[in-house]
Amino acid sequence: MQYTKEAVRAKILAAAEQEFDEQGYAGASMRSIVRRAETSLGNIYRYYPNKEALFLSIVEPVLEKCIDQTGSLFAVTLTEVERNVPLMVDFVAEHSRVFRILRSGPPEHYAAFLDGLTRRVAGALERYAREHCPGCGAEPLFFFAAAQSFVGVLRMTMEDCAEREKTLRYLRQVFRFQFAYFEERLNMIGDDRT
Repeated sequence: MQYTKEAVRAKILAAAEQEFDEQGYAGASMRSIVRRAETSLGNIYRYYPNKEALFLSIVEPVLEKCIDQTGSLFAVTLTEVERNVPLMVDFVAEHSRVFRILRSGPPEHYAAFLDGLTRRVAGALERYAREHCPGCGAEPLFFFAAAQSFVGVLRMTMEDCAEREKTLRYLRQVFRFQFAYFEERLNMIGDDRT
């Protein structure tokens, strides 16, 4: 039976995703992926030069989408962001296998993802502040620190979001704690510029 290039690539990716999930990045082998995909080692290397390239082909699309969606969530009012918390939880749950694979992979990729997510949220918070509290005077580092705190919470959610309702309650509580009266607190920063 003849397969199209896309069908072969899809079989390889599905086999690799299963292998990485079950064995972790370090324990996964290209030979085992070959067996799972029912293809040849040469065929895999035709599409992916090494195990890391295959790993990145699995995780990068989900991570980019996660960063985009999270940044977009902060492009609205903070009240709307809180209402969108279920979208974050559902996205993480839907892609929990990929997040597990990411955590098992080379640590620099997980760190780069968290840094990209933090920068996206920090940028969105800074834009929000400029729009809603133009005189606040907060430095970019302030928004980065606020974003790091929020991403830390998201990270815990990505690592354990087995119970949806419990996770939703937790994220809403943390969100309210971090961002309730955000505009008033930003204005207090502006009042401190003497």
